[in-house]
Amino acid sequence: MGCGGRGFFKIFDFYDIYGGCGSGGYHHERHYEYDRYDEMITVIDRLYAEGKIDTELYSRLRKDAASGNLTIDDLMRIEINSRKKSNSEYSETDFELKKYYDKLNQIDKAKEESLKIKNELISQIEDLKRKATNLEKAAETMLSADESSAKDYLKEKIDMESKISTLEKRKQDLDKDISDMDELKNELNLKILELKSLKQREKLNDLKFDIKNVKK
Repeated sequence: MGCGGRGFFKIFDFYDIYGGCGSGGYHHERHYEYDRYDEMITVIDRLYAEGKIDTELYSRLRKDAASGNLTIDDLMRIEINSRKKSNSEYSETDFELKKYYDKLNQIDKAKEESLKIKNELISQIEDLKRKATNLEKAAETMLSADESSAKDYLKEKIDMESKISTLEKRKQDLDKDISDMDELKNELNLKILELKSLKQREKLNDLKFDIKNVKK
C-alpha cells in the first residue's frame, strides 16, 4: 500500500529518495548523470579557470554535482550563456575600439591643422623680423639727415617687434598643444592595444569552445 500508491501516501515518497521501496526516487532518475561526476567537475573547473563563472557559482555547481542535482546539460547551458555574454562583450569591445579610433582621427586632424597654423606663424614671424631689421637700418641711415623720419622708422620697428612677440607667444601655445596631442595619442594607442589584446583572447576562448564541441 505504501510503496505502490500515491495520493495520501505521497507524503511518504521521501522514502524512495533514499533508495527505499522501489528505489524510484530523485537520485535514481539522475543516476546516469551522477556517474559522470568527475566529468562534470572537470567542466566546472574549466569554466571557472576561463572566467566564465564566478567563485560563488563555482562553489554552488561543485556542491550540486556532488549531491546529484546537476547534469552535463546544465553545464552546457551555462557555457552557452557565458558565450553569448562574451559575444555581447565583443560588441562592447568593438564599440570601444571604434570610439578610440575616432578620437585618434580627431586628434590627427587637430594636429594637422595646428601644424599648418604653426608654419604660417613661423613664416609671418620671419617676414616681420626682416621688416623690423630693414626699419632699423633705415632709421640708422636717416638719423643724421632726418631725425624725425628716423624716429618714425624706430616707432614702426617697435610696433613690429610687439607683433612678433605676440605671434611667438601664439607659436609657443601651439607647440604645447601639439605636445599634449602627442601624449593623448600615446594614451589612446595603449588603450587600443589593450582592447585588441582582450578581443584576441576572447576569440581564442571561443575557438577553444568550438573545437571542444567538434570533438564531442
